[in-house]
Amino acid sequence: MFGKVASIRTRVENKITELKRRSQLIDFLFNIVQPQRVVNDSLLSAYIGVRLLILLFPLGYFAVAGLGLGEAEPTRKGIIYTITSSIAQATAADDTNRIFPFIIGLALSAWAGRTFLHALRASSAMVWHLPTPRKQLVPIGGLVAAMFTLLFLSSIVGIQRLRENGIPWPVTGLISIIAVTGVAWKVMSVLPNTAKNVRHLLPGAIFFSVANQCLQLSVGLYFVPRLDSAEETYGALGGVLVLLTYLLLVGWLIVLALELNARGHEWRELRAQESSDQRTG
Repeated sequence: MFGKVASIRTRVENKITELKRRSQLIDFLFNIVQPQRVVNDSLLSAYIGVRLLILLFPLGYFAVAGLGLGEAEPTRKGIIYTITSSIAQATAADDTNRIFPFIIGLALSAWAGRTFLHALRASSAMVWHLPTPRKQLVPIGGLVAAMFTLLFLSSIVGIQRLRENGIPWPVTGLISIIAVTGVAWKVMSVLPNTAKNVRHLLPGAIFFSVANQCLQLSVGLYFVPRLDSAEETYGALGGVLVLLTYLLLVGWLIVLALELNARGHEWRELRAQESSDQRTG
């Protein structure tokens, strides 16, 4: 019995090796999908998702209570609208003075943005097999990360409004993909990496933007109905759990985008070394 299983496993491994030898694409994909790497990426995606959750609430408080955004749209659907409407209801009694919420929300967003940026830097370093960054962030690094996140969320809302105003989905989708690709490409370029050319980081940015577009489509079909149902059944805890699930998926997209760039770099280096060995041999 065990001998037969071992024989089947050997044949499968030999077949995979042959496929990797014949196809560079299959070789590249198997270089990404490895059991230990999947475990590590799961932990990193959870780390990023939790940090993003920590950032989302003070950032929402700053945007709604401090800036007054989203208060007039309580009936709109979406993860972002659900959060902003909840914050607007919680702060409705204190809408006459926005100075205090503005200052507190901005300070908390800067702190949470700093922790989120730490998570991104540490994750990128681990994916690229680099030492954990020891260099301290600039004082405004957390605030910049928070504002980038607010800009990203605002772009999602803007794209949704364009669709509601009759702009075809392919047009709004293309606008979203181009905008998110540019932002993701810029962010990846400042995170720890060993890419020899910034163009080598473009595949990960494109992957993240396209996958993010697919995730946004799933929001209206799954996450918003599930969020409403969970809040009715389990209260605020149910809503937080559904939101955390969504953010974990966002964390997975970020980690997979980093993996795509890092493994692509390793694959190019390996191919270049093999070509060099063949020429010298």
